Amino acid sequence: MTLFTDAILSYVHLISNIIMGMALYTQFRRFRIGFDLKDALAIQRADMIFGITALLTLGSGFWRALGSAKGSSFYFSNSIFLTKLSLFIVVGLLSIYPTLIFLKWRKDTNVGKVPQITDTQFKLARRAIAIEFHIFILMPLLAALMARGLDFSQLF
Repeated sequence: MTLFTDAILSYVHLISNIIMGMALYTQFRRFRIGFDLKDALAIQRADMIFGITALLTLGSGFWRALGSAKGSSFYFSNSIFLTKLSLFIVVGLLSIYPTLIFLKWRKDTNVGKVPQITDTQFKLARRAIAIEFHIFILMPLLAALMARGLDFSQLF
């Protein structure tokens, strides 16, 4: 991989992470008791953007890990990278339940109705989004540590 390609992949990875974080924050802020149609549409849009940028983040990250000048062994032998990857997977798994709810809303939002949701569904989806958000904000710290060649064995 050329340095230019590595730089472009790094840029795509960073920008997609930023947008992914913004989309998650939008869900976190707008998914509240008493949400209206405007909120529901914003949440659905944010969830779609979240999914697309998650795929871009994962794809650009793996491409960099497998083809960068540092070599894949730098990444896959680093406990911080493996933790970051594991947390990313946890965030993805946690996002499934809210996404399924938001997809079911389409019937209502397409005809201008505020979607209905049970208290249990709301609480579970809201909790999943909150946990996702709190895990996600740790990712830049892990990336900064890893980029400096650090490993958990050096920190503790």
